[in-house]
Amino acid sequence: MRKGLCSAILFLVSASVVFASEFNVATFNLRVAQTPKANSWDKRSDSIKRLVRFHDFDVFATQEGWLHQLDYIKGNDGMYAYVADPRDDGKEKGETSAVFYKPSKFELLMNGRFWFSDTPNEPSLGWDAQYKRVCSWAKLRDKSSGKTFFVFSLHFDHRGKGARMSSSKLLVQKAKSIAGEDPVILMGDFNSPASGAPVLYLLSNGYKDAYSVSKLPPYGPEETFHDFTGTPVKGGGRIDLILVSPSVDVLKYGVLSDRLCTLTKQETRFGSNKPEDMEWSALRHPSDHYPVMAKVLLK
Repeated sequence: MRKGLCSAILFLVSASVVFASEFNVATFNLRVAQTPKANSWDKRSDSIKRLVRFHDFDVFATQEGWLHQLDYIKGNDGMYAYVADPRDDGKEKGETSAVFYKPSKFELLMNGRFWFSDTPNEPSLGWDAQYKRVCSWAKLRDKSSGKTFFVFSLHFDHRGKGARMSSSKLLVQKAKSIAGEDPVILMGDFNSPASGAPVLYLLSNGYKDAYSVSKLPPYGPEETFHDFTGTPVKGGGRIDLILVSPSVDVLKYGVLSDRLCTLTKQETRFGSNKPEDMEWSALRHPSDHYPVMAKVLLK
């Protein structure tokens, strides 16, 4: 009996380890490539690519990036894949809200997109928004645990107050209809502080703010928008958020205020280990937003 009991305990312990699903998620507003020359994409792209890999993002959402920016971050090393649909035409033109993931760890089961408007199934301008806004989503399966979950990458409008509120309501409806009872992670640039009405609406519908529920105290600065200065912009606040459904625990949370040197020669970017190839510029902020990262656990 004692041997049988030990075997049963070992089985239960092993099962709990095998079926645990713990990984890093992040959201990062990349700033479009059409940024003024002082902070142009060619001066920042290497920093962003290295930052993502150094901090070992497993699944992450990006905003504003055009397809060529996403392709550069993905690279040719096979570490990442992504799903994204440009907001202007759903095919090639305009900014994206992308979902990146590691294909070595996750299997893409489904993906889709919708626009924040009254006609969400087609490229469209919603309410009082200044620009079309698109949300990309992906259903992923953790290959080690078999658990499935949904990730939504979003970017609410920066001008339309009504659009932000209506987008929040649409997001709740869409996430429910798409994900059902599966775990959900909402990530993006909400263009609203965590205390604003659009975010409070999401919290009132069962989502949790990773900042508030992290098992470890939050790390790094609180504000996430700094306009390439490293100093929080007045009124900017904590607008880049990670929200999770009740079945997702947040083990730790941080805002990454990294400043990196960038290579100054196109041909030497990312991959050359030859000292003679390394020509570095001054420290530079990778974007005008800080990336936000969390380690999550699917229950």
